Amino acid sequence: MKSIYIDMKNSVNITIALTLIIAIFGLIGCNGSSDIIDPPSINEYQLNGVYVQDVNLALSAVDYNFLAIQMERDSINLNSAQMFYHNDALVYEMDTLFNDSVYTFDESPQIYRPAGSYILFLADSVKFSDTIPNIVTDSIWFNNFPDPQIPNPGGQEITVGWASAANIEGYVVAVVLSNSAYAEVGYSAYVTELCTSTIIPPDAFRANFTNSLDTGWYDIYVYGFTGSPDSALSSKVLPVSLPSQLSDNIDHNRLGGNFGFVTVSRKIQHRVSQ
Repeated sequence: MKSIYIDMKNSVNITIALTLIIAIFGLIGCNGSSDIIDPPSINEYQLNGVYVQDVNLALSAVDYNFLAIQMERDSINLNSAQMFYHNDALVYEMDTLFNDSVYTFDESPQIYRPAGSYILFLADSVKFSDTIPNIVTDSIWFNNFPDPQIPNPGGQEITVGWASAANIEGYVVAVVLSNSAYAEVGYSAYVTELCTSTIIPPDAFRANFTNSLDTGWYDIYVYGFTGSPDSALSSKVLPVSLPSQLSDNIDHNRLGGNFGFVTVSRKIQHRVSQ
């Protein structure tokens, strides 16, 4: 009877080789692809915010410099973060103009912030910190619009134009019946291709979701924006809400979300008649 000799060293090597072959075929899969799919990145922190300067409120009792930021950690509201916008400390306020508690200026500035590049700094104790750049632009104003003393019978389309300002990344035109501004009603639309003029359609002078003409005096604004202003937060402090939310512009290692700046032009007025 022949004796059976097993080379333990070679046996171990064969086992390792078979294991590697199985692993390689497992990565390749049935479709022959050898790409390894990484798990999707998850932002531990989420920030949504907007900074608004509105010259129309400069002479009123309401501050015209608004900043509102909401922040979450693991999808839970974070109320203990430390934040600074440029040299201004932000505080967590529960009683604000906004739907939910936000970080905002401790004492809202009364003066227009000069155009330039600013930094939003945020930290969650010693666990996390980050910075977000923000561009504040010059104010903008209309330089082409219909004579306000001449009414618009039937609410026909009109053309408006405005002077451009440096560093603005996009424009919005907004229309609302006088005395109805800042109430989350009215018409707004993004202006394409950074044009400094646009046609306001007849829809802007109709009641929401109907074709019924709304006659009277209208306030017309143009917004200039940078970044991705949060539409939900800004709706509380803009004459008319933004048309929609722009794509997120924050995608850092542990932080995602959106933040941007909006400047509001001095309004012009237009009268619509039957």
